[in-house]
Amino acid sequence: MIYINQVFQYVTDSKRIRIIDIEETHVYIVNIDTSSAMPRKELYSSLIIDIQQGELLAISDPYAKVISESDLT
Repeated sequence: MIYINQVFQYVTDSKRIRIIDIEETHVYIVNIDTSSAMPRKELYSSLIIDIQQGELLAISDPYAKVISESDLT
């Protein structure tokens, strides 16, 4: 299953993408390794096939950080 805001990495070229929206048959993705990432429309089934074939791996979000509750205002 693919989720909004999930990050994946391609095995072949190490390109990392983020899922920004999911429609019935399509997903919108951005390349997070570029300075100006324009959303791209991809087939949902294409990403599923890449995941099943081991060409696309779910990875942890490189921009996620933990903030302790005491640091919140």
